[in-house]
Amino acid sequence: MSLLVKLFALGIFSTEKGSKAWFELILVTGALCASGYLIWWQIPLLLLSIFLGTLAAGMFSVLCPQYLSENQSVQIDSQVSKTLSIISRFNAIQLESLSELELAARIKTIQKAIRILESHPEILKEASGFLSTLEVLEISRDFALAKSEYLREKSEALRIQSKLIERERQRRIREDRIRKQQKVEEQQNKLEAIRKEEGFTGGCPPDNRDTEPTCPLGYPVKVTLHGTEDGYDGIIWSASHGKYLTIKPRWCYKSVEEALQERGYRFREPKR
Repeated sequence: MSLLVKLFALGIFSTEKGSKAWFELILVTGALCASGYLIWWQIPLLLLSIFLGTLAAGMFSVLCPQYLSENQSVQIDSQVSKTLSIISRFNAIQLESLSELELAARIKTIQKAIRILESHPEILKEASGFLSTLEVLEISRDFALAKSEYLREKSEALRIQSKLIERERQRRIREDRIRKQQKVEEQQNKLEAIRKEEGFTGGCPPDNRDTEPTCPLGYPVKVTLHGTEDGYDGIIWSASHGKYLTIKPRWCYKSVEEALQERGYRFREPKR
């Protein structure tokens, strides 16, 4: 930025007078606009620099003798060309850090700038700085397009990979669901076999039947198989009964109602 200020000051405080002073002011201001475009990528600055450059080129054709001596050739200010080159390279390097969306927007801007410069060949002939700028823009465009294609392919590869990972996750979920269902069915079949062997139509056997039998989780109601004087096969003991903890279950049920519906045996609740 300080360099741009110096360039502008050079044009304002030129020691030349008359038309030469105006020529140098226009020329340096055009370079300033071109440099500003290369920094901020604003198309209006590029258009203004081309307009001023065209104007300066027309003035130079008249002022050319004043800038020539016997052994000199016409040369564009090397500092301006150097400045344009430095800023152009800086913006080209900046492309490395742009995201895919930012890169797409920058490509559109670069292509528009190239079209504008190519539509004014007279400026490119007169000002090597603009020619250098065009070359850098073309290199930047090619690099940006290549990087954009790389990012697109990378994004597509990540999308496909993500899709495959999700597909694998869903497959594992289905397999896990199937295994759980198969396990439930195996347990149910095993329970049905035990019920048939024991003569029950519902409920389940207690855990630790040979030592300290206890009803499993989900089957809290206990029944005993001791015939009663009134013809029942056993007694139903719910957790609310005072003797519940002392009862060793012969069979277990989810509820008192399920025990009462047992068809293999006849149970009743304790008499009050």
